[in-house]
Amino acid sequence: MTKHLATATSILILLVTNNLLAQENSPPSNKLFATLKFNKLLITQQSVKNRPWPKITVYSKLKATPQQAMAIFSAYDQQKLFVLDTIESTPIKELAPDHVIVRYKSKMPWPLKDVAYTNGHILTQKSSGYQLTWYQVESESTKHLAGSMQLFSWQQETIMVYQNLAHPDSLFAKLLKPVMVNKVEKSIRAIIKYIEEKSLKDPIYVQQLVNKMEQILSGKSVYFKNKKMVRPKKTIGP
Repeated sequence: MTKHLATATSILILLVTNNLLAQENSPPSNKLFATLKFNKLLITQQSVKNRPWPKITVYSKLKATPQQAMAIFSAYDQQKLFVLDTIESTPIKELAPDHVIVRYKSKMPWPLKDVAYTNGHILTQKSSGYQLTWYQVESESTKHLAGSMQLFSWQQETIMVYQNLAHPDSLFAKLLKPVMVNKVEKSIRAIIKYIEEKSLKDPIYVQQLVNKMEQILSGKSVYFKNKKMVRPKKTIGP
């Protein structure tokens, strides 16, 4: 794939994903930010037409710089260490250095079998910070998925805005909504804890991840240095 085609593909997917997330680029209100002074984690839900699960938005403060936090979170091959119930996270394809396809496997409680799925990820740098957007490529349990994480500075603190909109492939999806919301909260808390601990206790490792992320944002391939870029099997759907 040529560089121009890869860029056009990334832009198209970002537009579709952002459309699914609707208000994803709208800055939170000053009132909401003020609330974060007293509550480290704030979760909101927004109903979406023809979707059994709402769009989940999580706001939080982080004890790490936006650069450190995104470098840790976007280390796809390390996500199995801090994403809840994830036992595999393997980059398998690349459309561009900042557009990587990752295969995951999640541990399920007995007697259910483990669930495999594949997501695409697009990393971008904004004037105020960083954003990682993801979308579904393949999944054994979900019809559609779109999500993002933004990290930026506000009043000398790092703010995280996490969004996720999933459409599970289950007749019992509406009944499982409380379980989903609870799992999202647990997952975000685990991610925050990991980011903050790594930033504090392992600065050399974190700086290595920062260097890696900056290489990606500058257009250098990190995961597939000697491999030809290929298309994923599927692209995001409506």
